[in-house]
Amino acid sequence: MSTITSQLGTVSFQGHYLTVITSPTGEHLVAMKPISEAIGLDWKSQYNRIQRHPVLSTCMVVMTMQMPGDDQHRELVCLPLDYLNGWLFGVDASRVKPEIRERLVQYQRECFAALAAYWQQGEAVNPRRRKAAAQKALPNGLTGDQQGAIKALVAARIETLPEAERGKAATRCWSALRSKFGCSFKKISPEQFTEAVGLVARVELEGEFLGKPTGFGGVIGRPLSPIERWMVSLDPQGQERYTPVPVDACVMTHRELIKAMVTPGALDVSTEEMFEFSMAALANLKARSDTQSKPARSRAITRPSASA
Repeated sequence: MSTITSQLGTVSFQGHYLTVITSPTGEHLVAMKPISEAIGLDWKSQYNRIQRHPVLSTCMVVMTMQMPGDDQHRELVCLPLDYLNGWLFGVDASRVKPEIRERLVQYQRECFAALAAYWQQGEAVNPRRRKAAAQKALPNGLTGDQQGAIKALVAARIETLPEAERGKAATRCWSALRSKFGCSFKKISPEQFTEAVGLVARVELEGEFLGKPTGFGGVIGRPLSPIERWMVSLDPQGQERYTPVPVDACVMTHRELIKAMVTPGALDVSTEEMFEFSMAALANLKARSDTQSKPARSRAITRPSASA
């Protein structure tokens, strides 16, 4: 335990902003009493719990500061922000406020899945961050998935070239997009995505083998790389469209997806991803049930009584 003086700031934690104290060494510390009381926990019990913990007790810091909304300096017991997840994971959900209990249980359930993924698979990935990154896009520009598909296509095209030619080839691909659409590839309209893909696929690159094209390579005007996957479809006008498919994507009907979900080993997904899918399906079913039940409740309220 130590006593230090530092500065206040804010950081994002679990979708909320916390007031943190930045130490002279740059470490972010969190005052534990305000957090404990905010979620309905008895601070004295939590303080004793921290002191008994073989890990948390060694990194506990005591300082005197005036927190936002307070009118005087007080002695604060703090933990490093990096340890807050572990402390929250060990909180007894039955002791917190009812309005946050379900969210805490959901968080702790996700912690179990993350720990399992870390120890069994060697890494744990937050699905919300992955989803946010996939959906990130500029206003009126390509989605994150579309940007990723174009990047993957450029990478696949230059991968087959001699190493000395790859930098020049990549520049040629990106320059062709800018010349055609008059903007960076991220700002291309989503409606022009197929056209952009076709353009990148047809760009002639120095050092590329230009022998007689065969199979689908003949359609896109170059040999396919070993990792490429494409989906061929028809638009409403009957024109063929070619869409690159990520290597880890699953293309199947709704029925095939349902069957695969209940067949062990049929889908190459992690336990965390399977749990995320299940929770999303339950939320969807609940929303549908709530929507379908509203008209019935409305009729029951407005129907005149027999005596009327």
